[in-house]
Amino acid sequence: MIYALLSSFIAFFSFLPFKGHFIFAYLSYTPFFLKLEKRNVFDFFLLGFTFYLLSLYWLPRTIESYGDTGWTLAVLAYLLLVLFLSLYYILWWFMAKLTRYSLLGTAFAFVLVEFLRTRFLYGFPLLSLSHTQADFPLFLSIASYTGQWGVSLLVILLCFLFANILKGHVKFIFFVPLIFLFLLIAYKTNNPSIKAKPVNVAVIQPSLGENVKWDPRYVNENTNLVVSMIKEACKRGVDLIVTPETTLPFYWGKDKDRTREVMSSLSSCKSYILLGVISYKEINGTTYFINRAYLYRRGRVLDFYDKNILVPFGEFVPFRKPLYPIYSHIELPSDFIRGKRRTIFYLDSAASFFTAICYEAAFPDYIVLPLRKASFLVNITNDAWFGKTIAPYLHFWASILRSVENNRYMVRCANTGISAVVDYRGRDIRKSPLFKRDIIYSKIFPLHNTTFYAKHPIAFVAFSFVVWLFLVFYSLIMRKVISADLSRTE
Repeated sequence: MIYALLSSFIAFFSFLPFKGHFIFAYLSYTPFFLKLEKRNVFDFFLLGFTFYLLSLYWLPRTIESYGDTGWTLAVLAYLLLVLFLSLYYILWWFMAKLTRYSLLGTAFAFVLVEFLRTRFLYGFPLLSLSHTQADFPLFLSIASYTGQWGVSLLVILLCFLFANILKGHVKFIFFVPLIFLFLLIAYKTNNPSIKAKPVNVAVIQPSLGENVKWDPRYVNENTNLVVSMIKEACKRGVDLIVTPETTLPFYWGKDKDRTREVMSSLSSCKSYILLGVISYKEINGTTYFINRAYLYRRGRVLDFYDKNILVPFGEFVPFRKPLYPIYSHIELPSDFIRGKRRTIFYLDSAASFFTAICYEAAFPDYIVLPLRKASFLVNITNDAWFGKTIAPYLHFWASILRSVENNRYMVRCANTGISAVVDYRGRDIRKSPLFKRDIIYSKIFPLHNTTFYAKHPIAFVAFSFVVWLFLVFYSLIMRKVISADLSRTE
């Protein structure tokens, strides 16, 4: 029990945004692995429950602010999510036990459980063990072949190795440099050819708090601020200007006067402008909102993208109908409409991009398909709801993996930060701090090569399942052999 608690605390520390935090990941599960064969289902559950309870401390405030649900539902949703996510650790226990807690069996089971966590129901993509390495590009290099799952596997294997070293098996220490040598080779061999001319980008970070942004008294002031920042970037003659998710504090198209005013004031800008707005649609007399991004240039809308993956309790209420008896006592927000297509925006024949809104960029499988066609990734988000917590960093780190997996530059624009320009190795070329008004100017290179992971996004997961299944059968055979030997002895 103590080892489970210790591991959960170390794992939590590995996600804290301080210099060198990623080192803690290599020790996160080490205490728990010291006597793994003696761990029971409660130990695994306690490990997961404590880790998520600590790591998601910011969630009630976010849900209450984002979804306007009230604190009762926000805290209830937080505890239910922690409890639900802890069940994955019970699944991990079951899968590890089937392999008799073997090193590879437990490690590959962990990868499979992480994969299921991003897929099952609405999916929860944050807090993957691979995300701890976002500040360490060398460790991320394997992701272009395996996706983030290979990164998680190597981290969990290091935890195992250090546990064995602490138990006195000194020979395991020789495997540690081999892992880093393997990563160095992957890092050095990942050199995509850059043929297209660079794209000059400007990233707008207006840093408007939600309590101010949507205050009716400041709508004109906040709108003028965003427009003036865009105009300032226009003067620099950049190719693309990116604004955050829902950057304008009014409903696009519904507030017709302000919509026309913004379009008119930006009509002389020669740059492409990606404008994050909240649009709307009337269905049977009911107004539904849409989280949308427009590509705009010289007074004309060229295309748009509507957010596909909505935030539970923020943009839609899960199981609204079956849980109506519970929800009927709570004031709930209206559901947003989901998008139906993954739009590729084109600047010219060589430069095209896909826009992921908010935490869509944290879902590997969602991003990989459009990035086969697009030459770079844009992620627009509004992380003001998170406040000064670890959540903006968790969100940013998750998105960095998409650059490495697909060998694409990423332009990330967040209302209050973290805004950044990230290269195909996961290195942030330019980055802005939290809650600072800023415009980032940088250049990116459109890339068109396709990584092994992008061609075969499920390959490593399938490989992990085959290895785990083999170890399960091997374990069963060994049990029968041992049982037969004991019978002969008797």
